[in-house]
Amino acid sequence: MLTIRREQMKLFELAAVRNFENVMMSHATDSWPQHCKSIGQKNLRQVISKGIKQAGFYGLTKKGPVRLYIELMFTFGSDFDTDVQIPWAADSLNDQSVEDQIEKTVLLQQNTLNYIEQAAGPANTFNLKAFQTISQMAADNSLFLLQANGLFEDKMVAKLVQIHPEKCDYVGKADLRLLIQGSLEQARKYGLNTELGAILLTLLMFTLGHGCATDPLYPWISNTLDRGQDDDPGKRVQVLAGKSRAYLDKVLTD
Repeated sequence: MLTIRREQMKLFELAAVRNFENVMMSHATDSWPQHCKSIGQKNLRQVISKGIKQAGFYGLTKKGPVRLYIELMFTFGSDFDTDVQIPWAADSLNDQSVEDQIEKTVLLQQNTLNYIEQAAGPANTFNLKAFQTISQMAADNSLFLLQANGLFEDKMVAKLVQIHPEKCDYVGKADLRLLIQGSLEQARKYGLNTELGAILLTLLMFTLGHGCATDPLYPWISNTLDRGQDDDPGKRVQVLAGKSRAYLDKVLTD
């Protein structure tokens, strides 16, 4: 009689997880080729592994639900489950009245489609237009210029509305202000105590997700921010702005 020890079962489970990671890495590379190329295989596997663990935290363990969770990470950022810009994600994942993970996945899909229709636009047209607007503003040096008068939050909300009115209308000004407050905290944390630094971090969090500063999907952000508090803040902002423009160019061609 064949006896399978606990250690062997553990190896089988690890092999199954590794195989699923490989499948998802191929899927991600096919779906987001330029992005995956820019972050490299090591970071890509880290993203997939993080997605599997986070999905499990919410009771999503089957391949279909986990795959959707990882796809949403690529769409909204690895920390989409706590992002104030898409509160429906946290509501869906934490809905205790929905115990079946397939039903929870369907709920996530429905909310995602609703977001796409209202904020991203058909065939991602609203998002693409927003990226093009950012690119144009960067080219004519107006991206980091805010209105002369008023509180930073008010001026920054106006800038975001100018860049992506559809998304701002969907998110609402109250949650936009929460995002901006979070960006100011991040700016202080990393020693970027300038208006320029706060603007850049807000734009990155608005477009790439509120957790982009530590997101393995965007290692170029954390690598720049973690260069040390003794580094010149202005120089770090310039470097981060340059890397952001380079990433934007890749997004527009992906």
